[in-house]
Amino acid sequence: MEDEGLQKVSKRLGITSRDILEKAAEFQRLLEVRNCSLPLTSMAKPVICLEIAAHSSQVPVDKRVAIRLSGMNKKSYIDAFKIIECLLEQQKEFTISDLAVQFGCMEASNLGQRIYER
Repeated sequence: MEDEGLQKVSKRLGITSRDILEKAAEFQRLLEVRNCSLPLTSMAKPVICLEIAAHSSQVPVDKRVAIRLSGMNKKSYIDAFKIIECLLEQQKEFTISDLAVQFGCMEASNLGQRIYER
């Protein structure tokens, strides 16, 4: 998808930053170079690349709108998002505190940190 199409999708997602648009375009080029042959709709790759670029810049994106724009169902979109995120090496790194919050055991956070530092 050309940059003009990427701009149209970004407006519908509420992304106005030029930096994010450029990063998303670069992610799309990287996917083409890495020969990503996922069975995605024509809109899915630009939407996913924009969402990943926005996340890397700490800009929130409405996941429901992204899924709707991609033309995919929720499960397929999330699976494709994770695959593309790994291909682009943009996975979020978790800290022990993040995991403690996720699993609801904040009291184990300090102990986990001490064990990790050994």
